[in-house]
Amino acid sequence: MRIQVRSVKLLICAIVVFACFTTSAFAVDGVVLINQNVALAGLGGCDSPGFPVTICQAGSYKLSGNLTVPDKDTTAIQITSSSVSLDLNGFAITGPGTCGRHACLGGAGDGVNVNGSLTNVKIANGVITGVGHDAVFGDAGSAVAVERLQISSANFGVRLFGGGTVSNVKVDNMLNWGINCSSCTVESSRATNCFYGFAIDQYSTMLRNLATGNDAGAFLGSNVGYGENVFTNNSLDIVSSGAVSMGNNVCGSATC
Repeated sequence: MRIQVRSVKLLICAIVVFACFTTSAFAVDGVVLINQNVALAGLGGCDSPGFPVTICQAGSYKLSGNLTVPDKDTTAIQITSSSVSLDLNGFAITGPGTCGRHACLGGAGDGVNVNGSLTNVKIANGVITGVGHDAVFGDAGSAVAVERLQISSANFGVRLFGGGTVSNVKVDNMLNWGINCSSCTVESSRATNCFYGFAIDQYSTMLRNLATGNDAGAFLGSNVGYGENVFTNNSLDIVSSGAVSMGNNVCGSATC
């Protein structure tokens, strides 16, 4: 009888250890790892199997492989919690969309969608290409930091309706705007081959950016301060509605 009881205990321990191992296989040092297999199986918590991967708990998340969405109407990752850091870790979110500044086989899906009035959300360090609508979308009321991304071939590149920061982001081949935000800071970023490279609205700052090869370089709304930017575009370099130059901006070869 003792042998049987001990065997049962050992079996239970083995099951517990295995369960802990399989759970922690997706987390390293408190960072939750996401890849295609995790997306298809479900992240756990509020997330169900398949796309979008829904992040509904605060914490650090990191891609451990590329994500490929099945169609242009599917969102890859949706964030519904404040205090989330999403590190693409050099990997790519890829969709089947093909876009340029005059034509787009786009859809309703986003690369990363920040949904709700959230704070302290960061998305960084990777590639987003071929998604149907927005590569990165920040809902009204959300403060989002977007850093070190390479974005191509979508309807919109980065749109932040609730403010935030955009830095070291490269956007290419957008049907509409490359980088669009209000009450934000945009710096050290580049937009090429878009309809508008930048659309920066009220109470924002735009510093050390490059807009080149777009139909128009930048639409700058009221109370936007802009400095040390370079604009070399196909039609218009700057359309200003109350923006204020902070100096050292160049349009073509002239100061602007």
